[in-house]
Amino acid sequence: MAVLRAAGIPKDKMRPLPAEDDAAPARSYRAFLDWFRRAQRLGRIGACDVDALASTILGSLYHRATMAGVCGHADASREAHVEALIGLLWSGIGVSNRLET
Repeated sequence: MAVLRAAGIPKDKMRPLPAEDDAAPARSYRAFLDWFRRAQRLGRIGACDVDALASTILGSLYHRATMAGVCGHADASREAHVEALIGLLWSGIGVSNRLET
């Protein structure tokens, strides 16, 4: 929204995202969350808030792409960035880090 405003597009010309639960982005996000929930049930990842995890992953990837476009640079390859991100997150969600219940 900030980028659109900075480009001079008036607020009343911006179209809100569809609120329907069956919109493609909503379905995709629910599928992503369900994938993490299945991984938890199968013991492949530890206890964590899957919504926070999914948002963190998507936000990091979106931010990197945005900054590469805005700043015109990326310090590492996309593959290296994804690998570093997952390595960082794995230390928190790995099965060896299960929360005691």
